[in-house]
Amino acid sequence: MKPVVRIGVVALLALAILANGALAAAIVLTREPAPRPLTAERVATASKPAIVFIQSDYTITTSMTQPAIKQSAVEQALQPRVDSGEIRSADQWQQAADRLVFANPDAYYANGNSATDSWSYWATGSGFFVTEDGYVVTAAHVVTASKADIRDSVIAETKTQGYVDDFKNTIKKTFSEYSATDAELNNFVDFWQRWVDRYISVDKIDAKYFLGSGASVQAGDGMTSGGIRASVVSVDPTVGGHDIAILKADTSGVPALAIAGSDPQLGDATYAIGYPRTAYLQETVPTNQTVPIAVTNGKVQRMTSRSSTDGSWKVYGTDAQFTHGDSGGPVVDARGNVMGVISFIIPDASGNQLPGQGYFVPSSFIREDLAKANVSIAPDRTNTNLTDTYYRALAKGDNGRYREELNLLLSIQSRSARDTYVTADIGHTQAEIAAGNDRTPPDLSGYVLPGTGSAAGVILVALLTWLVLALAAGRTRAAPPEPAAATPLAAD
Repeated sequence: MKPVVRIGVVALLALAILANGALAAAIVLTREPAPRPLTAERVATASKPAIVFIQSDYTITTSMTQPAIKQSAVEQALQPRVDSGEIRSADQWQQAADRLVFANPDAYYANGNSATDSWSYWATGSGFFVTEDGYVVTAAHVVTASKADIRDSVIAETKTQGYVDDFKNTIKKTFSEYSATDAELNNFVDFWQRWVDRYISVDKIDAKYFLGSGASVQAGDGMTSGGIRASVVSVDPTVGGHDIAILKADTSGVPALAIAGSDPQLGDATYAIGYPRTAYLQETVPTNQTVPIAVTNGKVQRMTSRSSTDGSWKVYGTDAQFTHGDSGGPVVDARGNVMGVISFIIPDASGNQLPGQGYFVPSSFIREDLAKANVSIAPDRTNTNLTDTYYRALAKGDNGRYREELNLLLSIQSRSARDTYVTADIGHTQAEIAAGNDRTPPDLSGYVLPGTGSAAGVILVALLTWLVLALAAGRTRAAPPEPAAATPLAAD
């Protein structure tokens, strides 16, 4: 082969190798960086779309024997004063009768007719989706109200300052012709509180359940008009059970949380997520109120035993702070898996959670109750579910790859129309792209096979060319001259 041809073939081979090497180097340089380690903020951010605010709307029917004035007792007490001339007019009679009643209402009221009343109140709590077709886990006490509990709440309500003030105003209007002293009003309030405690009866409870989600929700009328309806699937009761309830929401395509496969260990990190708000009749916040989602973090501090119809079982205490309204929300671990459901606290004398005594029911009981209700859950997060897709989208944003993040967010939005978080994220990502902050590299993966094929083709062509030229050169090379025959000498 001529030297020039050999040099050309070698150059062709070198060019193919260099081009393929450059492509490989470009792919390495543009590959996605490793995701940042999960932080409490990231775990909470990725978990929030699966958390729901739960509002239980109860319609309560009660009955109570009404107090009726014992006219005969009043007349018997006042007749001597009439006979003596002390009471001479109807006004004097009424003033004297009212004074008797306020001084000793127990002596002058008897059982009257029974009256029925219907009224309503809202109880709120938290929960979380465990399947993308709308199954929710919460605490049983968030969606159940026993007649005994309602009765106790009614009685407790009569002792609140707001109720007492309103009742005193009602008394003043009822006895408008009599100016009762503060002592007399307080005496009548004490009588009424004892009367309610003795005669109130809770006859019926009707309940409806509404769910909301987002960075904040509108409780009360706003939730009733715009919330997602849900129904109770199963209840593992608060007393005698594990305080777990399963609901089915009238929705699908929702982010869901994975349930941890094992119970927690002491010292494990905990992230509690919920919608804190005072519940039941002791509410000190307005019924129609904007309630923000909140996250508190801590560690598992203790285990303690509870009793149920099946025997004793363990609950876990954390120093993450719980409050009313958090009940039913998840406690998630450092990987975003549900460790348990928020159940109760042990308070100090002021009603505040004692250190390390915010208790949650572990995931093993959640799994048992879901299995009993025939609710199938994924064994863990997968690359196809909404929550894991959200994790990956957030990781893209960490690295400034906003176009890739936007594609993932749009895929979530197309599958989960009610995810309010992703809408805000899409707007933020689009703004970053418009501002020129996108660092998404070109996608070179599509060139790997063509590039490899081209390089292989070039190498093959070069080798074939080399071989053909070598063979041709062999055929045209000149044969060596044969030796000449000896010439005989001429005879002299």
